[in-house]
Amino acid sequence: MMVNDPTTNAIISWSSTNRSFIVWDDLEFSKDLLPRFFRHNNFSSFIRQLNTYGFRKIGQKQWEFSNDDFVRDQPDLMKNISRRKPVFSHSASSGSGAGVAAAALR
Repeated sequence: MMVNDPTTNAIISWSSTNRSFIVWDDLEFSKDLLPRFFRHNNFSSFIRQLNTYGFRKIGQKQWEFSNDDFVRDQPDLMKNISRRKPVFSHSASSGSGAGVAAAALR
């Protein structure tokens, strides 16, 4: 929802390829958008969450993130996005909200 909302394009939007999204203003994103969709406003925590769902940062100059199953106008692909299990974990807990972060981005 965040990425598709044209009123937030100055803060977050789809890239020109429609296969990634860009956070243009991380301060406004943290202050205004994160609290609407998540229980925090910490940009670093958001990035860690993206990583657990298989999103990767693209390039060095901007906050651009990609996942093969996160494509504009193809929400059916999002069912393939799931929370990765930690490699070195002593707990057996798993997230019950698999795909929730990806759904909020749409």
